[in-house]
Amino acid sequence: PFVLVLMSSIYCLFSLRTFAARHAAFAQLMSTHPALTPDRYLRLSALALTDLMLSTPLAASIYHNTVASPISPWISYFDYGRIEQALHVLWAADTKSRVAIELVRWAPPMYTLVFFALFGFAEEARR
Repeated sequence: PFVLVLMSSIYCLFSLRTFAARHAAFAQLMSTHPALTPDRYLRLSALALTDLMLSTPLAASIYHNTVASPISPWISYFDYGRIEQALHVLWAADTKSRVAIELVRWAPPMYTLVFFALFGFAEEARR
């Protein structure tokens, strides 16, 4: 995931830099194509920036937790169907585990709310 976030971040920064450099050409393009509106482009830019700000720390924490934890040996026959349960007190005592679990738990709803806030309240969605 970290490589994808890095590629997405680079693309986001390049597109925002290009947009700032060619603002006059963008205005002319908008005037010739009525289906393109500045609101749509700005919402897509806001989505790209939000992706940059939210996905980068999440991917970095996933990468850090993956590298920091040791790899357990594979034993194919040992407790194959067992699902372990842990008390909240046990996993919440370790700060790194708690942050990792809460990030995995709350990141998808947060991304969904951001996407809906950007595109669900748009004029074309309300029609």
